[in-house]
Amino acid sequence: RERAFDDWFTTTELGLAAARELGSDDGQLFLLGSLGRAHFSLNNLGEADRYYSTLLARCHEMGHLHDEAVAENVMGVLEIRRHRSEQALAHIDRSDELCREHGFRELTVNPATNRAQALLAFGRPAEALVMAQQAVEINRSVGSKQAEMYALLYLSEAQVALGAPAEAERGVTLARRLAEESRSRAEEGLTLLYLGGVQVALGDAAAALDSYLEAAAIARKTGDRER
Repeated sequence: RERAFDDWFTTTELGLAAARELGSDDGQLFLLGSLGRAHFSLNNLGEADRYYSTLLARCHEMGHLHDEAVAENVMGVLEIRRHRSEQALAHIDRSDELCREHGFRELTVNPATNRAQALLAFGRPAEALVMAQQAVEINRSVGSKQAEMYALLYLSEAQVALGAPAEAERGVTLARRLAEESRSRAEEGLTLLYLGGVQVALGDAAAALDSYLEAAAIARKTGDRER
């Protein structure tokens, strides 16, 4: 959560080697995902793809459907970052299919939220607005405050794109409060990044500059190269 990358890589690589030596399938799956996430956070997309693709293949081979649903969702987010729309939506749809088919209700927050993210990334804000509204409702019903925070941010981005910045400001304010409650500085910085965009749309350049500067300071402190 605090993006301590040196420690993250050291402990996870040691753990993965130990899991392989011990023949721990669950350990290997968890640690492959952890290394993929670390590389993704550093924007090392090729390395992230290598770990996540291995993870997805292993989950499928072993019949670990829950982990496969998680991996499909993450691969979708990775493909969003690589600007590959068809592949991104295909992975997200497959994750959603697995969640619904096998009753993984707590995981449904992920494809719902990330489908909204994908639609925004590929220039479809009207569809993203509908999807983000659904994602907020799903996330609240499941009780996932972190997923709700992301859905609110994507909803705000769609509202700004569609000319409703005042509505977007309310959503971002709530998202920021959720980030503060989770005590995640990286996510708090992300909400400030979105808040700055809303403030620009509202014509308040001075407030936007303050938000961007604070977001940049948090990103530097937490080593968040993605932002």
